Amino acid sequence: MKEDLGDDAVVLQTFAPTRRGLWRFLSRDKYVILAGKGFRVLPNGKATEETPGASLLRKIYGADTPKLSAATSSELSELRKMITDLGQQIRHREMGGAPEELFQTYVSLLNANVSQALAKTIVERIQRKLPADALKDPGVVDEAIRSAVTEMIPVAAPMPFIRGRAKRVMLVGPTGVGKTTTIAKLAGNYSVTEGKDVALVTLDTYRIAATDQLRRIAELLDIPMAVVQTPEDLRLALASYAKKDLVLIDTAGRSQRDAAKMDELGPFVAAAQADELHLVCAASTHPDTLMDQVARFGRYPVSHVILTKVDEAARFGLILDVLAHVKSGVSWVTTGQGIPQDIEAGRPDRIAEMILREARRA
Repeated sequence: MKEDLGDDAVVLQTFAPTRRGLWRFLSRDKYVILAGKGFRVLPNGKATEETPGASLLRKIYGADTPKLSAATSSELSELRKMITDLGQQIRHREMGGAPEELFQTYVSLLNANVSQALAKTIVERIQRKLPADALKDPGVVDEAIRSAVTEMIPVAAPMPFIRGRAKRVMLVGPTGVGKTTTIAKLAGNYSVTEGKDVALVTLDTYRIAATDQLRRIAELLDIPMAVVQTPEDLRLALASYAKKDLVLIDTAGRSQRDAAKMDELGPFVAAAQADELHLVCAASTHPDTLMDQVARFGRYPVSHVILTKVDEAARFGLILDVLAHVKSGVSWVTTGQGIPQDIEAGRPDRIAEMILREARRA
């Protein structure tokens, strides 16, 4: 059947046809195998004169041929679920030996955009940790999942401030991930909440609106701001702010696919000599694009990851793969457009809860 129909072929029924007369003695045994793929369940409604396969079903069942058109909505719903579950089993044969409770966990993690490799790692870790009888307790399984995911989320605390020396924090990342808004949130938190002496530097001269936004924030917070265009300008600006507590450096968004723009960033990163280089990632980005961004910005010495637009992300599990690739911890998570309130420090338990909440919904 697999040779004829492919790897997702499903055997529905096998039987030996009834033989009559002399054929019972003169012919060899024969068997019929009914198989198929790509099932389609028709809802109640207008029926055709004869559904596909009806003649074959008559040959098998005779007068007792089942009539799918007479199925109730609950029966159709159950049949759809059975077909969906069967499809999941076929697509994820590598987890076929896992207990049912953990297989459902595996599928939920995939639906939350956790990669197959990491979802499998999580399930195998739980299976090794819990005895078979504990897997029957949903509460125990949920706690084990939460613990396993939390352990996979590294966080990176900010460096301590050094008296008499400005700490330099630089943000890099692709276009549209919210770097400028995040800089504004950080400036507000450090300046107002923590009472630090803060200065702003922006390299984003490509977008006038971004510079104007940051300038308005600087005016509201009564903190200085410099706009620089060359690496030498950046060095001079940082020297002038050397006595501050903190200098936040904003950069222009660059497409990771634009080699020339990515090359332009290098001299600025070198000139900044940042104590913290934060890669800003939008959680709402498509997984393939996000992983490409992480790989290409990995040419720079990223020390922290900032997750933005968490409130816009339909599924959040892909962040596990991001953290596994950048080898850096989460410093901040932004949860909205509000300045400065919609930002919080990275916490493994909080991020794990976001991932698992989406897994449960999926």
